[in-house]
Amino acid sequence: EKIEYNGNSFVVNVMEENAFSGNSKLTSVILPDSIEAINDYAFSNCQKLKRIKFGKSMRGIGTGAFSDCQELEHIDFGLSFEYIGYDAFNGCRKLQSISLPETGNRVECYAFEHTKIFEDNKGVLYLNHVLCGYGGDFPKHSYLEVRSGTTVVAERAFTGMSRLEGVIFNEGLKQIGYCAFDECEDLKYVKLPKSLVSIGDAAFNY
Repeated sequence: EKIEYNGNSFVVNVMEENAFSGNSKLTSVILPDSIEAINDYAFSNCQKLKRIKFGKSMRGIGTGAFSDCQELEHIDFGLSFEYIGYDAFNGCRKLQSISLPETGNRVECYAFEHTKIFEDNKGVLYLNHVLCGYGGDFPKHSYLEVRSGTTVVAERAFTGMSRLEGVIFNEGLKQIGYCAFDECEDLKYVKLPKSLVSIGDAAFNY
């Protein structure tokens, strides 16, 4: 949690970019409660990394932070977590379970692409209160009623789902992410709740 340098004490609160990127021997990481953020590609391509334990203060993970960590199986984000960056776990082929707290309010594009979570899913994928996407293709003339308790729609969750014609959101939804329904060319009807706070850029583009 702290380091000493020239007689001064410094709190360690960030994992910097590329800190352990490509490390071929790392198998387990335990982070102290002082760490608040893991920056871009900090642990990318750590081929033997199986386990990481976040501290109580962890707020967010940057772009590609754990991308291509092919042995990583489970993530418990703790209680203070807020955001997951672009491509954060892309290519983590064995990643099969995630515990995401209610404080999580942003999941950026392709955060869980090419993971076991996505590849084993043949329908709407929810991670607790976050709607992350859809596995496969919608049948023709599909309508989707998003389940109660969903507060966030991840970025690009339904990009290019051309057969989706309608979406019904229940009360409690707060955020629709960037490009969430981009290029849903058959979309005709969307019911938005009063609880909605923000709609991301290009959320209903094209």
